[in-house]
Amino acid sequence: MLIIADENILSLSSYFDRFGELVSMPGGEIKQQHLLLADALIVRSITKVNAALLEGTRVKFVGTATSGTDHIDLDYLSSQDIRFVDTKGSNSNAVVDYCFSALAHLIVKRGMKLDGIVFGLIGAGHVGGLFCQKLTQLGCSCQVFDPYLEMEGNRSDFNFVSLDEALQADVVSLHVPFTEQGIYPTQNLLNTENLQGLKRDAVLVNTSRGEVINGGDLVKFLNNRPDVRALVDVWPNEPMPEKKLVELVEIATPHIAGYSAEGKRQATKILAAEFCSYFQYESPKHCIENYQLLPLELDVNSSQSIPKGWSLLSQAFPLQGLSEEFKRSVGGLQAAQAFAEMRNRLLKRREFSAYKVVGEGFSEADKGLLKIMGLTQSDLA
Repeated sequence: MLIIADENILSLSSYFDRFGELVSMPGGEIKQQHLLLADALIVRSITKVNAALLEGTRVKFVGTATSGTDHIDLDYLSSQDIRFVDTKGSNSNAVVDYCFSALAHLIVKRGMKLDGIVFGLIGAGHVGGLFCQKLTQLGCSCQVFDPYLEMEGNRSDFNFVSLDEALQADVVSLHVPFTEQGIYPTQNLLNTENLQGLKRDAVLVNTSRGEVINGGDLVKFLNNRPDVRALVDVWPNEPMPEKKLVELVEIATPHIAGYSAEGKRQATKILAAEFCSYFQYESPKHCIENYQLLPLELDVNSSQSIPKGWSLLSQAFPLQGLSEEFKRSVGGLQAAQAFAEMRNRLLKRREFSAYKVVGEGFSEADKGLLKIMGLTQSDLA
C-alpha cells in the first residue's frame, strides 16, 4: 500500500502510516510521476486532482481534507471508478468562529451594536446553518437565501427569502460552494447589478469561495460605496489576490476561516475511517486517536468599557492583526509564498471551545455569548 499525501494535513502520520508506505510532500508539488504506483491520494484544496494528475496511475482512492471540491474533477473520478471522499462539515465550527470573530472586530473596534441587526445568510448548509443557529440563540434575526434547502421543504426553522431580500440585511454573509453549472450556479453570484442592493452601512462577509463575488465588480463597488464594510477571507486568483481589492476591504485574510486544529483533526479522522472502509481494513476504530484538549486561559481587563464577551472573542482570534500582516504581503514579489506560509502557520489555530475563561466583570449577556461559542467558564464573577 502506497499513500501519497499533502504534508500539511494535520495528524497525517498518526492516522495513515500504519497502512503501508506513507509519502508526504507539499500539496502544490504532487505530480503524476509521484502517483504511478500509489494506491491512495490525500490532498487539500491546493492540489488540482484531474485526468492530467491521475491518468496512468493506479490510484483508486482520493480524499480531500476540505469541504469544498472545486479542486476535484468529480466526473473524471467517477468515470474511472475512483472512490472519492470529502470532509464536509468538519470545519463548520471553525468558520463560524471566524464569522463571530469578524463580528467581535466590528463591535470592539468599530462600535457596532447587535440590537436590531438583521443577518442575511447566503447558503445555510453545514456552515451557514450553524451560524444561523448560534445567531438565533443570541436573539438575532436571520434571513436565509438557499433555494436548494427551500425546495426540500424540511427546514421550517429558516426564514427563507429571495437573494435580493437577503442582500437588504444589515450583515450579509456568504456560505455557498463554488459552482459553475446547475440550476443555481454560484460563480459571480454577487456582481455589479445586485451589489447595488446592499443597504447603507451594510457589512459583507465572504468565507465561502472568492469567485462567488465578481472581484472586479467588488473593487468598483467598494470604491463607490465606502460606507460598506467588507470582511473577506477568500479571493479570486488565490494565492495572488488583486492588491486593490485587498486594500479596500475592512478585514482581509488568506483563506483561513476553516483552519483549526479541531477541524483539521476531524477531517483527517473522517478520511481515515473512509479509507479503512474502502480498503476493507478490520475496523476504522483503530484509526481514531483521543486528544486531550488543554484549555487556554485568556485574562480580560475588568475595566474595559466594551462588552467583555465580545472583547474575549476578539482576543482569542485577533483578525485585525492578521489582516494587517496579510495586507502588507499582497502585491510583492513573494506574495504567493507569503499567502501559503501564513495559511500553514494557522493550521493549528484553536477553536473557541479550546479556551477556558478567567476574569471578572462578566455580565449575564457575556456569559450567554461565551456559552453559545463553546468557551469553558469556571466561576466567572
